Amino acid sequence: MTFNGKDALDIVSGDLNNRLVPDYISVDLNLPVMDGFQFIQCFRALQVPGKENTTIIILTSSISSKERSRAVAQHFVSQVRKKTYIH
Repeated sequence: MTFNGKDALDIVSGDLNNRLVPDYISVDLNLPVMDGFQFIQCFRALQVPGKENTTIIILTSSISSKERSRAVAQHFVSQVRKKTYIH
């Protein structure tokens, strides 16, 4: 687990270079430094065999219709909505 998209990409890139391709990646759209969309775009651009089979799952507290369309265009598989509590 990381706290921003850049660190996540660095970790996944290192794993891919060692031929450890993840079965799935869960990513929040609202990450600092590099958001979830940028992360997935960079992940998909990596030249590593087998990564095309990695399932991408969006984690978000809300998603607009524009973000949903963008997600579908980038071939996201699923969205999991995070619960938000206001005290």
